[in-house]
Amino acid sequence: MVFLKGYQWPFDVGKICGSSMIDLIVYHEIFEKRNRVFLDFRENPSCLGRGFSGLSEEAHEYLSRSNALFGAPIDRLQTMNPLAIELYKNHGIDLYREPLEISVCAQHNNGGIAVDLNWESSIKGLYAVGEAAGTFGVYRPGGAALNSTQVGSMRAAEHIADTGSSKLREINEFISLSREEIDHFLTECVSLCGKAAPTSNINRLRTSLRKKMSSYVAHIRSLEDISRVREEMVGLLLRFFKEIEIREIQELPFALKTRDTLITQISMLSSMQIAGS
Repeated sequence: MVFLKGYQWPFDVGKICGSSMIDLIVYHEIFEKRNRVFLDFRENPSCLGRGFSGLSEEAHEYLSRSNALFGAPIDRLQTMNPLAIELYKNHGIDLYREPLEISVCAQHNNGGIAVDLNWESSIKGLYAVGEAAGTFGVYRPGGAALNSTQVGSMRAAEHIADTGSSKLREINEFISLSREEIDHFLTECVSLCGKAAPTSNINRLRTSLRKKMSSYVAHIRSLEDISRVREEMVGLLLRFFKEIEIREIQELPFALKTRDTLITQISMLSSMQIAGS
């Protein structure tokens, strides 16, 4: 009986024989067998047919401390997290009357920009804190994440106050090097706005990018697929302003967000290539 899935939510190959087995089973049912998978909160699983004595010590203690050693899953959920029931009900799903359809989702990214002890990146004068910084680690507990965010912000602020003036030259050099790239980027934006197309292809492009990431870069991956998808995306980024079509200037921000998404995806794919090689 697997108990820890609730707070061992990241997929982890180290937990294949434990909570992450659930992810593999659900994935297999949906994406390989083409079935739908549901959680039914109205009935206990067969392994609880003789009560709660068969639970592991940790599971039994958890439910005991939550005053939830009774009833069906929906009864325990009502005691432990009634807002969850209300949330689904507000979206038309009554857990008292029907099962809840589930799938495996790529939800969080535990990682980001490499920083030093002062949360400064490899670009001097540029700091990253919170989830933008690669400081949380794979097994990020929520409390540690909050502490890391607050400590990182303070350390960065103190370091900026202490050393900021000495970095003006490096920052100015960075700005100077960036100016040419920014000018080119703005020229491309103006050009895009000047060639309005009869139809927009932004939604189609975004859907395609999302499907590729979900298919090849979630918890089931291969280095070969990652390398191929990254190469495709790099090619798309290089010819982005030639490929993208908008009908009116109001769609430009949406197009630029799509470009930012593409850059982020390429960064993720690059990191996975490094981690897997």
